[in-house]
Amino acid sequence: MLFRTMLAAAAAALAASLLSPAVAQQRGASGSATLDAVRSRGALLCGVSGEIAGFSLPDSRSAMQGMDADYCRAIAAAVLGDAGKVRFVNLSAQNRFTALQSGEVDVLIRNTGWSLTREANLGLLFAATNFWDGTGFIVRADAGVSSPKQLDGAGVCIRPGTSTELEVADFFRTNKLRFTPVLIGGVTEVQDAFLAGRCDAFATDASQLAGFRWRLGPERAKQYLILPETINAGQSGSMVRKGDDRWFDVVRWVHFAAVNAEALGVKGADL
Repeated sequence: MLFRTMLAAAAAALAASLLSPAVAQQRGASGSATLDAVRSRGALLCGVSGEIAGFSLPDSRSAMQGMDADYCRAIAAAVLGDAGKVRFVNLSAQNRFTALQSGEVDVLIRNTGWSLTREANLGLLFAATNFWDGTGFIVRADAGVSSPKQLDGAGVCIRPGTSTELEVADFFRTNKLRFTPVLIGGVTEVQDAFLAGRCDAFATDASQLAGFRWRLGPERAKQYLILPETINAGQSGSMVRKGDDRWFDVVRWVHFAAVNAEALGVKGADL
């Protein structure tokens, strides 16, 4: 895909500005504990969802596809010289931050909303914004609902431990509406619960709702409506541990290199 080609080009350009693994071994540690660990094991441990179409979802050959997955590959290309040297670690909304804090993954690129609270309290740092999104709702097409403000008294499926949980509660409280949260942990599980009729609406990032509806197929998708209004707007991005500034620079500048490569029309074949 064009996006992957662009990321590969950007990563290759960035790799030229970093010490190669061979040179790094000759000169000793890189100054980054994370970068040294990645090079020592010969693979990047990248935390993703693994369940969200367009961001990270295995294809029919079990190859991880999507924008988040491609960013993982770009980082691997930059620091290891090989975009294939990635181990994707599927994480839930509940365990994603713990996995990064504990070192189970080197970087988290998993539809994670950027917020002051998260940066201030978790010992983690956002490196770059890779997507702007908003919280939306999907309902059954025959429900007669065309706006979130018509969901008074509804049961709403939400994944716990997400910013969506707080945003939905704020929306209903601000608009003096009642709702019953139906909290279900995994992406697939909460989608299945909505399809099974356990709630009247399902709330999550609008991009995820679009991917969810698309995966239903053209005929079944007609039975469901994504409400046109979103109740907020915000950015998602990659996260790293605080205190490892060189690794932060690598992850951040892979992103900036990708953005500039796209703007300049640079492709892998141009390098």
